[in-house]
Amino acid sequence: MKKLFLLSLLVCNPLPATNYNSYLPLKIGNRWIYDCFGADYTGFSHDRVTITITDTTNFGGKKYYSYSKIVVHIWGNQVFNPGMFLFGGYAPIRIDSVNGNISFLKPGSGCAYSINDVMTDSLNVNVADTVRIRCASNNYFYLCTSTSGQRYFNLDYFGQQRSRQYLDGVGLNYSLYLIHISTTPTYSQNLVGRIINGIAYGDTNTLVTVSPIGNSIPISYNLFQNYPNPFNPTTKIKFDIPSNSFVSISIYNILGQQVSTLLNQQLEPGTYETDFDASSYPSGTYFYKLQAGDFVETKKMVLMK
Repeated sequence: MKKLFLLSLLVCNPLPATNYNSYLPLKIGNRWIYDCFGADYTGFSHDRVTITITDTTNFGGKKYYSYSKIVVHIWGNQVFNPGMFLFGGYAPIRIDSVNGNISFLKPGSGCAYSINDVMTDSLNVNVADTVRIRCASNNYFYLCTSTSGQRYFNLDYFGQQRSRQYLDGVGLNYSLYLIHISTTPTYSQNLVGRIINGIAYGDTNTLVTVSPIGNSIPISYNLFQNYPNPFNPTTKIKFDIPSNSFVSISIYNILGQQVSTLLNQQLEPGTYETDFDASSYPSGTYFYKLQAGDFVETKKMVLMK
């Protein structure tokens, strides 16, 4: 019988208990955006996956965080369930404040050593420590390696590689699932942007759909007032583009901090409309800014929940 070894890349220095959450900041409204790629012998797929912490739940005296996943297919002739290895599927997640273990809620089917929980990673490990994968036997484990390199275990012709990386103040930065069987997809997920505590970092464009309106070509750039306004939780933003332009629409809070990028792409001349979904944002005054070529305009909108 062939032996199978799995590898995971983790943060490899034990952390003080107060620092565990900084490596996976679980808080309602926090958001991570990933570029995801999948491929096998049948084809390939490129998708963008947005994960947003949406709610909390208590079970067995423990606090778990629920989250949503939005998948936008970019290109490719297949869809390989992108993001299936991000945050462990769809089960609520928690970080143990004592031992740093990252676990998912599985009522009645948890690990023997953690009832109702399935541990997937641990932030309290040293280099070369191993973490048992999802209650499996000792042949299936994660190996913590230094962040300067990666170790890959493969015996004979059959092997897998499964890696993840957590960064301080960021969260899950990278995930890989690689198997040397042509009929099984290979997945990789790379963080491209995030919104942590209301502040945007990197590319937070979730590839919101932008739709052309009519066939006429505007004679000038124009940003219209959003409607409805005030709104809860979605509103529409309309704008005119008179010539081929690289267009971006960014959202800012009352403090001037960028909280989202709705659009960041090349557009042909026309009138367009896009939606802003503020489900994960608190009530308040926000600003949306259109940039296209040398044109810049900002307008105010109000979210009332």
